[in-house]
Amino acid sequence: MNGSSPRLRRIAASATALALITTASRAEEQEQELPSWIPSVGLGFGIQSREIDGNIDAFLLGGTITPTNFVCQGSPPNNPNLPPITGICDLSTSDSRASDGAAFDISGQVLGPSLSSVWLKPRPFVHGGFAFEYDSRTIAEAGENPGSFDVNGQEPDLRTRLRANPDYLWYAGGGIALQLPIEFTPVFVKIGAHYLEERMDAVGSIDQGTGETTVLHSEVKKTLKIGGVGPSVGVEAEVWRFGPVGLQATADMFVTFPISGTDANMDLDQPDHDPFPSCSANPNVPCVPPANFDFNADNIHYLGVASLRFAWLGY
Repeated sequence: MNGSSPRLRRIAASATALALITTASRAEEQEQELPSWIPSVGLGFGIQSREIDGNIDAFLLGGTITPTNFVCQGSPPNNPNLPPITGICDLSTSDSRASDGAAFDISGQVLGPSLSSVWLKPRPFVHGGFAFEYDSRTIAEAGENPGSFDVNGQEPDLRTRLRANPDYLWYAGGGIALQLPIEFTPVFVKIGAHYLEERMDAVGSIDQGTGETTVLHSEVKKTLKIGGVGPSVGVEAEVWRFGPVGLQATADMFVTFPISGTDANMDLDQPDHDPFPSCSANPNVPCVPPANFDFNADNIHYLGVASLRFAWLGY
């Protein structure tokens, strides 16, 4: 037994030394797994949302015949420039709704050298992206069916609507990426700031028709470029490696506070307002003023993007 103890101690010492060497080797390999600079490109799917305030002021003629033949369901307006007239419909309204929808995102990113001596090995990063947006949203709408005018058993319809049509957005920013102490794969938490600009069309429209059929339609449009700044946070993890290329799964969240280009105010004449002239002709004569559409997107914008990113690891 006494002779075996030194042998056991030597075996234990050798095993300990081998474990230390192996651990050091693995640590060195892990350090060498990620190069100083890591460029990457990604394709992703996003969801965006912004609350929009809309207001419509519209007093429209309920038909193209003599207005005394019918009465709108709504009360005629009492306006100094528009005295109460049978057949004039008040189609004014206001509302606030979220303009939300899907987005297809194309992005790029560069991670810089890490501070390996600091906890979580922080790295600087810069990133940017471009996203095509989908879905049109109605912000405010109003409608009337003048009750005593009948065409083939159908009541004529008169409607106003204010819509938001998002087109595309782009963003650019940077920050610090922190590497979590996970051994089996590199995982980063990114904290940063960004600038985001969204292009959106504000569209006001007037429709006249019978039943489901639109006979007359007119619209006015204004394109907004809504710029803003805010914080961003993201998580990315390497899920596979093909030689020098790493496949990463990422999720990013952008919260943007608007700073410019949020408002639109538009006027639109009724498609056919005979027998009354427009109000610009003679303010002392009964008239049909243009509808006014007010669009306000001065609210926080949220964008969440999940994507697959291809990173060049350089070996």
